[in-house]
Amino acid sequence: MEQRDPVARPSSYDKAISVAYLRLLGATQLEAAKAAGLSTATIQRYEICSWWPDILAEAGRRWLAGVTCGTRRGLEKLIEDVDGQTVRWSAERLIPEFAPPTVKTDVTSGGEKLPARVEVVLVRPKVPDDG
Repeated sequence: MEQRDPVARPSSYDKAISVAYLRLLGATQLEAAKAAGLSTATIQRYEICSWWPDILAEAGRRWLAGVTCGTRRGLEKLIEDVDGQTVRWSAERLIPEFAPPTVKTDVTSGGEKLPARVEVVLVRPKVPDDG
């Protein structure tokens, strides 16, 4: 027997996203309900619905977008206030466009049979100091 959702869909998608956002940040059902102007019972019903994970996922995407914006603002501040190495390290890891180029290595045996186990050690080239 198929179980039906107690709430077919939220009456306000934006309020449901707000509740999910607050819940992701650790708010209780009561705190989230008060902030969104809903009852705690409504929040409880929302959280057992089949569509709730999609609402949580959207809230998570919005949170991550905010964190990404904050990270970019922080990088701008670092560029102004801190050494270039910190900025480079952060940018390479957080912003795909700033990632270092992929290093392709051709490992050949010169025509001889390779051993069963080959160990490859990659060494990152030193980058001149910005300062």
